[in-house]
Amino acid sequence: MVKEAEPLELAVPSRWPYRIAYVMALVTFLGGVWSWTELVTAQNLKEAVLKSVDAAEKQGADSKVLREMMKSYRSQGREVASWKRRRLGLFLAFGILLVGGFLGTGLVNLHSKMQWQIREANTLDEDDYGGR
Repeated sequence: MVKEAEPLELAVPSRWPYRIAYVMALVTFLGGVWSWTELVTAQNLKEAVLKSVDAAEKQGADSKVLREMMKSYRSQGREVASWKRRRLGLFLAFGILLVGGFLGTGLVNLHSKMQWQIREANTLDEDDYGGR
């Protein structure tokens, strides 16, 4: 007595991982745009501090006052640098997540296209060789 093999059941891949990657890419893109606007604001503030230092120097301000104003200018420079790093990191994360979403979508589509070939190969084995 020949025992018939159960039909092959293919797993259905989840459609959520690449969708989550797309959502996270959108969030990081929006964060990158927000950090860009903050960077522009910080750069404008840094330029305003420099103009006030120049104006105070032209008016003959005390060296202690000028030194304190330059400390403020340097701290603004550090803030600008930190916003640049945040912007770079967020846009790199956006690119990585976007590429990951495209790869995930491609693999899910490839899997769905390969299912018919697996089913066809399974029926060919039964037809041509009398079973598995």
